[in-house]
Amino acid sequence: MSLRRAKQILYGGFFILVWYAVIAGGYNIFVKPPASCFDNIRNQGEAGIDCGGPCAQVCVPIGIHLIRSLDPVLKFNPNPSHITLLAHIVNPNTTFAAKSFKYNFILYDDQSAVVAEYPGTSFIYAGEVKYIVLPNVALPKTLFGRIDFQIQAPEWVPSTTFEGRPTLVVSGVNPVATGAGITVDGQILNNDTVEFPRVTIVAIFKGNLSQSAGASETEIENLAPNESQPFSIIHPNILNVNLPATQLFEYAARP
Repeated sequence: MSLRRAKQILYGGFFILVWYAVIAGGYNIFVKPPASCFDNIRNQGEAGIDCGGPCAQVCVPIGIHLIRSLDPVLKFNPNPSHITLLAHIVNPNTTFAAKSFKYNFILYDDQSAVVAEYPGTSFIYAGEVKYIVLPNVALPKTLFGRIDFQIQAPEWVPSTTFEGRPTLVVSGVNPVATGAGITVDGQILNNDTVEFPRVTIVAIFKGNLSQSAGASETEIENLAPNESQPFSIIHPNILNVNLPATQLFEYAARP
């Protein structure tokens, strides 16, 4: 290769680098959008793509397990015109909690068309098993068969920032059946160190064969530390109910 040819290649390469630097600089200054927590790029000190560091979203491990149902949704008919639905779910993750998630009870007809939907929101601690009740809603006008329970959009957080289940103590439980229905009275004590804006108490009634035969719930608002409040859960009468076997579960999200 001649010296002249070598100089041409060298100068050409130099000018290409200059032009690249000018174009790249202009792009970075005038065109490229600023770094953010929504640009699908790991930048600005983020621990992962658009999570951690300056971003509010927690970086969730790739191997995290989904919240799942432990049993098929149970359907009860407290009276001929209403239904109650009961979902039984678990968070298999021991180091991550879902501070909130969306759920939906979906009813389908025999052609797999949606008959009715009942959405809601809830939460679940790390490793927790819990019940979600849709109590005593009017039957849809269209006949349905299959019932599905879907969970979406969990807001995962480390269990250290949404610590385990609160210390709530239920006492004085007295389930009684009368002509008007079943009433479960009792007291709930907040034995924790924080106030809970809302405490949900779920009652699951059992039949004479220990099967789940009905469910209902009630809510207590603003339960302060060391405070005790009475509660009452009401349900229509259940044939062959085993009242002493009634189970109670209490749930509250840490503020």
